[in-house]
Amino acid sequence: MSNTETRGDQAYKAGVREEWTTAAAGWQKWFETTEAPGAGPAVTAVLLEQAAVQVGDRVLDVGAGYGEPGLSAAAMVGPTGTVTCLDISGDMLAFAETRARDAGLANVAVVEADIEDHPLEPASYDVVLSRAALMYATDPLSTLRRLHRALRAGGRLAVSVWATPDKVAFAVPVGVMLEMGVIDPPSDGPGPFALGADGALEQLVRSAGFVEVCAGTRVVTYETASPAACTQWI
Repeated sequence: MSNTETRGDQAYKAGVREEWTTAAAGWQKWFETTEAPGAGPAVTAVLLEQAAVQVGDRVLDVGAGYGEPGLSAAAMVGPTGTVTCLDISGDMLAFAETRARDAGLANVAVVEADIEDHPLEPASYDVVLSRAALMYATDPLSTLRRLHRALRAGGRLAVSVWATPDKVAFAVPVGVMLEMGVIDPPSDGPGPFALGADGALEQLVRSAGFVEVCAGTRVVTYETASPAACTQWI
């Protein structure tokens, strides 16, 4: 743990770990929805393309959860490459391990850790990937700088985050629940939409020392069998 981490940060991280651990069973139950064609894999495809993942690459997947985009990258880097899936929730990673084993991927390692204080060897990776995770960091700029140092010369970073709630359809019920008083308003700081403003992520990446930065938006679609199923999924 860094000396600059506050008690508030510690409490927040404990809450994040508990939240994702509690939700792990649900992510596994709804895996076919979140990873259906046109949903999660559509973002993964962009990340893998932008990172130019190649055979033999050493890849770090930050906030890997149940193993995406890391396991997709593992199939591309082949037996001469490696993928490390890092996540704060061991229960989420357990599902990633099961998926890797079932897919016959022997080049995948999982690490239960917080990316903001987990030691990373300098210049140890060719590629860093992260799908919908960076916005939960208490200090995303510092985290990106750590990832920059972990990349070898010529290494590549590909990161995605959610847009702002007005552009994310499944966030619509949140506003309704806030109006009804069912949930409390979110506090300022980390969260699913913290880096969603136009240009916010790009600015952070540039400030962290990355060059040849490009940014864009990918629209994905999640489908369920019925409105009731959608409610359960959300």
